[in-house]
Amino acid sequence: MGEVGRSKSGVGSVAGLSWQGVAATGLAAAAVPGLLSALVTRALMRAVAWVTGDVQGPELEGLLVIVLVYVLALLPGCLALAYSASRWSWTLFGAGAAFLLYAAVGSGIVETPVIHDLSPGRWLVLILALLLMLAAYGAQVVVAASWATGGGRNLVARVRRHAPFRGAGSGNGITSQLPGLPLVMSEAV
Repeated sequence: MGEVGRSKSGVGSVAGLSWQGVAATGLAAAAVPGLLSALVTRALMRAVAWVTGDVQGPELEGLLVIVLVYVLALLPGCLALAYSASRWSWTLFGAGAAFLLYAAVGSGIVETPVIHDLSPGRWLVLILALLLMLAAYGAQVVVAASWATGGGRNLVARVRRHAPFRGAGSGNGITSQLPGLPLVMSEAV
């Protein structure tokens, strides 16, 4: 979890972001995992349609609707978490995650009774695809929460701190920071 601090404008936020930083962090935390989750689950939905012999409508329209739902479901919670990792922020985020779960389970319950005459192999593929969809939803929620609370910024800081090469452009070469492997390269390389 990120620490709550004060930005220069006096707005409290995770890691002391300005309101623009809070908005950008919250939007990115909802949009990037939402888009990736939508792409994965849409591909899995196509696999389910193939397994069940169902004919799906236009792919682009369906994908756009899915992206909108996935992003908008977590956006309020991501914005709240980017501002403050308080209890109310987690409650709002949890409500968005619960909505995603409700929509996924609800559509699965509605569509499952129409499935019939599948071979055991197709049932196995169907169950695997549905489990992978649940994993995609779970990953979306975890990544969005981590990103919104500063996990992404902390990751960037850790990568910078442990980068194998430092000093590029400083005029004194690039030095490896890997333990036991001192390596100095000139900037000409």
